Amino acid sequence: MSYRVWMAAVALLAVAAAAQARPLPADVPTSHWAASSVATVLDRQVMDAPSGKFGGNQTVSRAQLITILARFARSLQAGKWKGSRAAGVAPAKRSAGWRKQPVTRYEVAVVLARMGSYVARGIPVTSQTIVGESVALPPAARPEGVGLTATQRADLDYLVGMRMVWDGSPFSANLKAPVTGADLSTALVQLVAGLNDQVTDEPQNREEPGPRRGPEIRRPAPRR
Repeated sequence: MSYRVWMAAVALLAVAAAAQARPLPADVPTSHWAASSVATVLDRQVMDAPSGKFGGNQTVSRAQLITILARFARSLQAGKWKGSRAAGVAPAKRSAGWRKQPVTRYEVAVVLARMGSYVARGIPVTSQTIVGESVALPPAARPEGVGLTATQRADLDYLVGMRMVWDGSPFSANLKAPVTGADLSTALVQLVAGLNDQVTDEPQNREEPGPRRGPEIRRPAPRR
């Protein structure tokens, strides 16, 4: 292959890659600290940008998080995060009250972009082996889902069916409330544990055996 032909092929590939790349929403500057994460979650259809705007400074309700996490779980199962790398973010000071503070869409995007990469590397989501449900995980919760749209209700049913929602989940009540740092942390722990249960045999699918006991020996009652 001549040098010119090789260069032409490289140029065509570059143009094709640029055409497939999803442009950032109009309200997310390329220099924004979460820009890379926003592009990542949009590309994997975990979050969206209605009317071309991401609304990154808006808070997220628990009902909205249901759909975001259902999309996140499905994208992991579909292998969309394979080979991805965690997006780098500038170091930030952790707020002392982060557990109670509402999180923004920017913050959710950054967390999911990093989690997606970590989970894809740690869990073999492409496994075709069917494993049983682990007794080590709590039983799935049955939230009422009051006030949800039909789509949100279906997404909640999916998460429950995959054992990604347990007692103590932020989706158990007050679904109009803004998601806090503690809510997001709890929901992600349950999601990842449920996904791990679906595709691996960890946690073990049996109860831990107790100490071995020898055969019971019955002694005759003493004579009187």
